[in-house]
Amino acid sequence: MGNLGIDLRIGAPSTKAEWQAYFAVRHTVLRAPLGMPIGSEKDSLDEKGSASQHVALFVQGDLVAVGRLDMLGDGIGQVRYMAVLCAHRGLGAGSKVLAELERKAEELGLIQIVLNAREKAVRFYEAAGYESTANLGNLIANIPHYKMEKRLT
Repeated sequence: MGNLGIDLRIGAPSTKAEWQAYFAVRHTVLRAPLGMPIGSEKDSLDEKGSASQHVALFVQGDLVAVGRLDMLGDGIGQVRYMAVLCAHRGLGAGSKVLAELERKAEELGLIQIVLNAREKAVRFYEAAGYESTANLGNLIANIPHYKMEKRLT
């Protein structure tokens, strides 16, 4: 992903088309495989005026990975809706989005990040310094999830 000549941009979606692509990636990766309808990839914190921080990674102008940071209070943030299109998995796209969410968390003065990881993503988060602290059982569609935490420096 970091090869010379590749156009990378990371940040919040800013245009209507970018927001549509952002939610399309969330639906395509996180909800469509479970047979969930369009709209299930959104929640009340996606509304205008929310304090949530949205991050999108664009490669050659195409949105390929997304994530969101929610403020929980007491210096804690929660990473949610991490999604990377299949063609970009294993190339660092998810790591770039997670690093940007962590950067934003530190900028906001947060001291800890928590998240609920699907079982198949636990190793990804462990490699980024997160520790599994609880088995949450099957949160969505019989998919095991684990609570993970990371203290920020």
